Amino acid sequence: MNLNTIRRTMPMPRKDKILEQMQGAYYYSCLDLLSGYYQFRMREEDIPYTAFQARDGLYEYLVVPMGLSNTPATFNEGIRRVLYDLSDICQSYFDDIYVFTRSTKLEEHLAALDRVFARIMFFVKLSKCVFCEASIPCLGDIIWREGVQINPEKVRVIQEWPRPTTTQEMQSFLGTVTYVQRFCKKFAEDAGPLFGMLKTGNS
Repeated sequence: MNLNTIRRTMPMPRKDKILEQMQGAYYYSCLDLLSGYYQFRMREEDIPYTAFQARDGLYEYLVVPMGLSNTPATFNEGIRRVLYDLSDICQSYFDDIYVFTRSTKLEEHLAALDRVFARIMFFVKLSKCVFCEASIPCLGDIIWREGVQINPEKVRVIQEWPRPTTTQEMQSFLGTVTYVQRFCKKFAEDAGPLFGMLKTGNS
């Protein structure tokens, strides 16, 4: 089916723009949609294209399945359309919906949550949701009232990384530390010799 599908060219949400919009708020909440894709129904005329044969019969998807080439783009666009006019209190990245308010009043944040819940009408996985916190994990980082900071878990992973002994291992390590370079004042100076080793082929 994917081979015969015209792919949708939708821009991916930019993580830096989402973080920029959210930083400096007083309260944060994060909603994790339950089985995200399955909360979108298939268009009636497209349902037959999802048919597959099982031992006990023929089945069709009534909801959007994983694995279709356009599923991620369609899902993300759908979420953003639902929340298009709530960008002052809400940002989304696929099945994660972030709610934020700059007021110090908790009731205003609860009111923002009410607005978002009334709009999305989706099921959330309560065990993975976070409500009314001063800081939350967000797109690999930690966002809080003072801005964005590195996730301590990423620091731990880098500190405990085994010493690379091959070019492939060095590439893997540098790929990881490059992700957090914006938090390192002298990243280019400190990492430069390691990148140089890759260019020269030194081990």
